[in-house]
Amino acid sequence: MAYRIVDAKGPDFWNDLTPYGTRQAADKALADAQYWAREEAKREPSWASARLVVREVSLAGWTAGDGTGAEGYRVEDYFATDGSYRGPDEHGIEPVFEEKAS
Repeated sequence: MAYRIVDAKGPDFWNDLTPYGTRQAADKALADAQYWAREEAKREPSWASARLVVREVSLAGWTAGDGTGAEGYRVEDYFATDGSYRGPDEHGIEPVFEEKAS
């Protein structure tokens, strides 16, 4: 399980697909994103209507990377202990997430 920040109204404003490994990390990133959106709304008023929220996401698969395959891979290995995302591994492989069905 992981988390992602989304705009509850749709992807028109916020389309950062960065996953977070813990709810705490996602909540911290959400606070930062909401601050950024408020500041951006001062320059671009349409940002004022963004409704950023944290959503739970689940593993949908893996990127192909260099073609070595992802057998034995664990999604937990892609997150640091603070819940931050580490990015693709040395083979360019990383998890792909999708929103969990409500």
